[in-house]
Amino acid sequence: MRPRHIHRLAAFIPPLMLALAGISCGATQPSKFYLLNAVDTQPANSAHIDIGLGPIEFPAYLDRNMIIVRTGANSFETAEYHRWAEPLEINFTRVLAQNLGNVLPNAVVAIYPWRNGKEVNLQALIEVISFDSDNNNQARLHVRWELIDAEKKTITPPQLHEYIKTARNGDYEARVQAMSECVAALGQELAQEIARITSR
Repeated sequence: MRPRHIHRLAAFIPPLMLALAGISCGATQPSKFYLLNAVDTQPANSAHIDIGLGPIEFPAYLDRNMIIVRTGANSFETAEYHRWAEPLEINFTRVLAQNLGNVLPNAVVAIYPWRNGKEVNLQALIEVISFDSDNNNQARLHVRWELIDAEKKTITPPQLHEYIKTARNGDYEARVQAMSECVAALGQELAQEIARITSR
């Protein structure tokens, strides 16, 4: 015959396991998902022009759905529960096209690869070198871009620029908004150069 305390322990174990399982499940927080967005900008005077956007080269370290945070000159961490709602490269390209269209309302912006034999007057080639935020709440977009004409001749030689925007605080909503502002700054600069070229 088993001692009474063993029976009591056996009766206690199943509820204890259920309680621990509940604690474990409760500790897993749901993931949050984010998208870059187009930022309102001041329109520029420009003639009607067909602009080809891309190809846009993205670094491999950004090819993941978790948001990357720069923790040092050579170090990063991933935000396990803060993720992009779609591939960042696709989101970046679409939002940059929207920003260009907002600044140049007379332009038609086609995203590479354009189809149906569409011809463009200018093409923007872009290489994203880095795009992230850091623990000081600063978002940075480091890019190289150039403009070529329909005959693949360089109009604006390669430009190397870094756009830095400070988030209002350290939460991920604010970080992503600051990153959106970096994309808008790139779009503004590209649009101003295109407006300058087409006004000649």
